[in-house]
Amino acid sequence: MSETHPASPAPNSLEPDEMDRLRRRLVELEVYQDVAKALTSSLEPQRVLEQILEQVRRILRPGNWSLLLRDERSGELEFAIAEGTGAEKLRGLRLGRGEGIAGSVAESGEPLLIVDVEQDPRWSSRADALTRFRTRSVVCVPMICRDEVRGVIELVNFERARRFDAIDLRLLQTFADFAAIALENAHHVAELRELSLKDDVTVLRNARYLHRVLPQAIEAAREANEPFSLVLFDLDRFKSVNDRHGHLEGSAVLRELGDLIAPTLPPRASGVRYGGDEFVILLPAHDLDSAARYAGALREAVKAHVFRRESGAEIRLTASYGLCGFPGDAQDARGLLARADALMYGVKASGRDGLATSAAR
Repeated sequence: MSETHPASPAPNSLEPDEMDRLRRRLVELEVYQDVAKALTSSLEPQRVLEQILEQVRRILRPGNWSLLLRDERSGELEFAIAEGTGAEKLRGLRLGRGEGIAGSVAESGEPLLIVDVEQDPRWSSRADALTRFRTRSVVCVPMICRDEVRGVIELVNFERARRFDAIDLRLLQTFADFAAIALENAHHVAELRELSLKDDVTVLRNARYLHRVLPQAIEAAREANEPFSLVLFDLDRFKSVNDRHGHLEGSAVLRELGDLIAPTLPPRASGVRYGGDEFVILLPAHDLDSAARYAGALREAVKAHVFRRESGAEIRLTASYGLCGFPGDAQDARGLLARADALMYGVKASGRDGLATSAAR
């Protein structure tokens, strides 16, 4: 004798509320899939973050919304992204620790739904006063990664706030969690990039940075119709330092030289350890005259400095310098480096401890 089972209700026999919940549950699953794809489809965390925030716009449709990042030291929140009425006045605005709904969420790590902000003692009207916008309701969730609140996402005058339910909150919290992961990834990627462009002995940049940035700097000078100068210098008889004091002491001298150079760099300038005991200074917006004044002062500073005084070695050094510039000497990075190198070797050949400048000066 066969058993009979009650038939499952046909989709069109479901109550309207049940149909709505089912549709929204399907949307939720679709969103999770799209966000997961975003996290694995790009090596650029900023692009991932943009895709996640696009989902906020598409699915939740807030009137105004913002993403605020938390300062790890002060606990303050800063408007990093803001959209909607008056949003341009909010970008960069900082909220004190614990200030307003967003500050409360950042401190507690718990989401908040406030239907009428004027009835909530945590509400701060400072942003409204700045934008001349009236906030009525707020949905705010923390961005948490590795158990730390990295910021918050805040929806203002959410059009469905009065019937905001668990699915909505779960979606928004998912967006916030993925956004926190994307920002964490961005932080790590930035750190790795910074390490890859930093010299491993000094506080200066390395040759990889030079070959990446120099063409960009020349192109920027071309577009801005401004000069650009480059100084290349090599320490004189540095091999004798290694031979007499050892390579560890030689590396310490290079590190000390980097510490000497770094505070002398003008705004927008970069210092690079090109390799061994050879260094390059990039000087945007400097013509050859102003660059020569800088290089001359650096030459005297290096010559006057006593290296490794604390170890008792008390090493004195000189260097040979070559200075050239764009557009007079070369039109590209290779040409500038070759010209500066030739000038520097001319100083070496004529007795060292000097500065040779381009004939274009």
